Amino acid sequence: LAIFKVEKQIEAAEAERDSIKQEIENQNTSATKIKTQHIQSKRKLPLNLGFFLGASVISIALVALSEWQNSQLIFNISETPTQPVVVSNSRNNFSFKTASTEVLTTYAKKQLSQGNIETGLKAVEELLNRSALSNAETALENLDQEQINNPYLNFVKGRLAWQFIQKGDTRYTIDDARRYWELAAHNAPGSFLYKNALGFAYYAEGNLNRANDSWFKAMELSFRMTVKSTDADKDTLTVYAGLALSLYQLSQNMPSESKTQYLREAINLRQKVMKDNSEKFKKDSLAQDWLWTKKAIKDWQSLLK
Repeated sequence: LAIFKVEKQIEAAEAERDSIKQEIENQNTSATKIKTQHIQSKRKLPLNLGFFLGASVISIALVALSEWQNSQLIFNISETPTQPVVVSNSRNNFSFKTASTEVLTTYAKKQLSQGNIETGLKAVEELLNRSALSNAETALENLDQEQINNPYLNFVKGRLAWQFIQKGDTRYTIDDARRYWELAAHNAPGSFLYKNALGFAYYAEGNLNRANDSWFKAMELSFRMTVKSTDADKDTLTVYAGLALSLYQLSQNMPSESKTQYLREAINLRQKVMKDNSEKFKKDSLAQDWLWTKKAIKDWQSLLK
């Protein structure tokens, strides 16, 4: 479906259609060559290699199309907000951004206890944005067991565990975060946000095979909800960055010719990310992003060299 939508967009670009189509065919030929080389050398291909190589081909097509349009093709994903928001109800206007941490914690607990799960979890996410982890943990206590399979709740619990891990808290492990996010993604298969986070968990565990699968599925979802905008969508570019990281890591154990091709594909993705939003993907900016671990940032810096 993602490739189909890209092709439809390319067809609309009459003047550039033939050249873009030829570029895509060249890239597909390159991907096929990689597969053939691995089969001939009896090296087992990682699951879905064709998928994420195909994803890089799609990204190249998007870059070519965006150049023709003199604007960026990016993706506006309607997901749970990760920035402070203002929630209004019939009684008052409560500002997540301006409320003190103590007031916000009380508000989150009250909303959750009253069954206003989505509003309460958004308040908890704001606490997480402030790195008020203990407050967020307190707010999530004593939730009704009926909410155990709520995907948004499991995503937030996974994020809480993930951020505690980054702070060195040994009560939580990557396995905890990953299991929460697996449950969230399972119960909300159409969520870009959950698939993206799960990709980072698998990457942190060294499971590149599953990381690629999660990121490619996230990419598919982003194509389904494509809109034009003047601002780069950082979440979608993060998927490209994740795939670039995986390709880079896989290349380290490949024979010389295949290693070069894998690195080339990783660099193509890296270039798209940096072209669309270079400031957000610099080391200092990524260090402020709760999703990026120190290792992921280090690997990204290596890929930028």
